[in-house]
Formats: sequence, C-alpha cells, structure tokens
Amino acid sequence: ASPSGSDLPVLRRCEADIPAHLAPAQTWLETLGNHDSEPLGVVDLHPDVFSVPV
Repeated sequence: ASPSGSDLPVLRRCEADIPAHLAPAQTWLETLGNHDSEPLGVVDLHPDVFSVPV
C-alpha cells in the first residue's frame, strides 16, 4: 500500500517550489512512542531530495 492511496490526512505539505513535471513524494508519519503504532497521517516530501527519477 502507498501513502497516496491512503485516507489519512496530509499533515505537512512541502512548502518549497516543486517543478511542474514532478510531484511531491509522500510517506506515512508514525510515532516512535509505541512499537505497534499506526500511521498518524501523510507527509509531502520534496521530490528532488526524497525520490529518484524513473
């Protein structure tokens, strides 16, 4: 399963400019307070830093 298909809220959006031909990478945000924690939401990440070209 991927974060983009999730019903979880986007808790943080990438505020940096993203080129029109790219989309933000997304990941789940979890807490480290519990070993069996459920995702709290989704975080947008800048594609220049957190993804690779396909």
